Amino acid sequence: MLLLICIHCLPALSQSLKEVALTKEEKQADSLLSHYQVFSDDSLASVSLYLYKHGTFEYQNATCITYRFSTGIWTKKGSIITLNSFIQKDQLPISINYIKTDSVGQKNKVLVGRSPTGERITALVVYMNNDSTSCIVGTPFCNGSYDYIDSIRVHLDGGFHSQWIKTERNRGDIEPVIQTTIPLEKYFPIRNEQYRLGNKQISRVKK
Repeated sequence: MLLLICIHCLPALSQSLKEVALTKEEKQADSLLSHYQVFSDDSLASVSLYLYKHGTFEYQNATCITYRFSTGIWTKKGSIITLNSFIQKDQLPISINYIKTDSVGQKNKVLVGRSPTGERITALVVYMNNDSTSCIVGTPFCNGSYDYIDSIRVHLDGGFHSQWIKTERNRGDIEPVIQTTIPLEKYFPIRNEQYRLGNKQISRVKK
């Protein structure tokens, strides 16, 4: 019940945020342009938006028991601020490592995923060649069949997935690399979200 109460606070909170005076330390750092925030009446939830001088933002949703965030690029036209996250649901950045194999004549396969720093990622579903052929990496569970892997698309928990990426034949087994260190389990994407600058506040523009 408490979870539902906390989560339901957020939509109403995020409609209008008040400007927060920068601290002495923030002014000295000279990177933060402005900070906007709003709390629920019961202080169980808050929304914060940080706009940085170099054109990036951080948006935070916090409740009594959850925390989620987004980061990306902000642009300004007149009094309108537009936010776009670095990573969108359908734009998961990936690359491919090839692992040489001595298995002559065997078709290549998808191995476990990796982070940019080399950690194993097993919570992946990899589609191969088409939308009907897929495998859960690190397990024997696969749908469909293939003669060779021409391209892959990677899906993560939370709805994030990459675009199709071409593979190189005869290079070996395939190891997808998720090219971000952002903790996506707490990340939510923002796409073309607009806010209007006002007097000491910023308000969401209704679509």
